[in-house]
Amino acid sequence: MEHRIGIFTTSPHPRIEYVAMVLCHWWGIKVEVQEANGSTCTPIAYGQSGEGLLLPMHPIMQGELFSDYDSLELNTRTEWSDTFDPLAAIFFCLSRYEEYQSVSVDRHGRFSGSKSVAYQQGWLSEPMAVRWADQLYADLRKYNPSLPPLKRTFRLMPTYDIDIAWAYRERGWRGWVRLGLDLVGGHFGRVKERLAVLFQGKQDPYDVFRLLQQTHHKVGLSAHYFWLLAHQRSRLNPNVSPHSQLLAQLLRSVSAEEANTIGIHPSYHSATQPSLITEELRQLELITGQEVKNSRQHFLRFKLSETYAALEENGIEHEHSMAYADVHGWRAGTHLPFYWYNLSLEKSTKLLIHPFPVMDATLRSYLQLSPEEGRDVLDFYYRQIRELGGPFQLLWHNSSFSKEHRWGEYGRMYLDFLLEAGNAGSMD
Repeated sequence: MEHRIGIFTTSPHPRIEYVAMVLCHWWGIKVEVQEANGSTCTPIAYGQSGEGLLLPMHPIMQGELFSDYDSLELNTRTEWSDTFDPLAAIFFCLSRYEEYQSVSVDRHGRFSGSKSVAYQQGWLSEPMAVRWADQLYADLRKYNPSLPPLKRTFRLMPTYDIDIAWAYRERGWRGWVRLGLDLVGGHFGRVKERLAVLFQGKQDPYDVFRLLQQTHHKVGLSAHYFWLLAHQRSRLNPNVSPHSQLLAQLLRSVSAEEANTIGIHPSYHSATQPSLITEELRQLELITGQEVKNSRQHFLRFKLSETYAALEENGIEHEHSMAYADVHGWRAGTHLPFYWYNLSLEKSTKLLIHPFPVMDATLRSYLQLSPEEGRDVLDFYYRQIRELGGPFQLLWHNSSFSKEHRWGEYGRMYLDFLLEAGNAGSMD
């Protein structure tokens, strides 16, 4: 007999339907919202008395506007009070409710992780939405022991943002300006390296694509590559010209690998100028000859709900920007993918969000951690996701391997991590 879970409420709302759909995907069991318990399923009596597991209903699940986040009891761990509503807590995290209410942004117009409720309450490093969901399922199994145990397969997912394909090649007049600045600034190592790449055939320090591919092959990993193809290039959009023939060759080479997935990396201003998404996406599809369904915003810069709506309109199905730049942790309280809920329209969508906890620039540039300290952070999240099961996505840049560009041993640390974590994962 098919296992089913029923959420019974006399006050149905799209937010309740949404959380039921998320739990269905996370648990692998059908979860239905019903107004009366007249079917054979494991019941949750939501916001009412009745048969089954009793849960209170927080006003947020009826569409009410509120700013009293303390009433959600988001510090709750495994011991729940009689007033804690796990469905509301999960919805708060996944919908990014606080980001619709807050005007606290950094100099790039991004919601700051250090201003988030999770950071201020000390649980940003824990995927609490998943832990609440798993605890709820454990309670349901106590009520109905025939429910199967949860089982998720751990999967390491390296992803790369290609802001600048090469440090020195295909840089045009900007490259020569940079050469002059390096001379004036005393960066003679870069000057020597640039000339060796341009005139002596030395490999460009950002050209690590073959090295990455070899590393992935050793441990059987698939990878995502997100390409910045801004037409109006600048300090904020430092990419190689999207019309470069060498770039087209590189893109086709990377996309030809069966294990690779190619995505667009919409430029800095695309967060507020959605037409740029269309322009850059079409350029990528023209180069590769492939339909592109994956995207990650440059600078992790997006605006709810305008940017996500624009991505959906352009046929994007998988979005990979759900993380913070200034701190590491789980921006939406989950490592498991979830469909975006458009709070402005009060409806769920088909845009699947893929969260990740940390990127290279967060470790070195924002937190100024040494490679050894950065490795400790990667190991922390690796152990966490190995325990919970499911995907573990990381963000790195091809430019984060160059010692002349202040990255030191970060590249080697990252490759060692991939080999060790990938080998351990292959033994599952």
